[in-house]
Amino acid sequence: MLYNREAKYFPTGQLTSTGPYNFRIPSENGLMIDTATIRLEGTLKVVKVLANGTEQALTSADNVLLVNMFPAALFRSIEVSLNGTMV
Repeated sequence: MLYNREAKYFPTGQLTSTGPYNFRIPSENGLMIDTATIRLEGTLKVVKVLANGTEQALTSADNVLLVNMFPAALFRSIEVSLNGTMV
């Protein structure tokens, strides 16, 4: 590898709680994407959902725990396609 670079791509559609989330990564002549180095970054907000469905901010009295393999718990499946071919 001669060099590496970082590029940021954002979802192409509206973000919802159910997905899917699509990204368009354009090809660049002469450059290769090392798929082993691709990562997904994001920010999330933890809230309490009340019985009537409204969200409420957490307080210091609320107990919150993180599950094992947290990133994997966020997504049911991840599908990657290159040039229309599932990999």
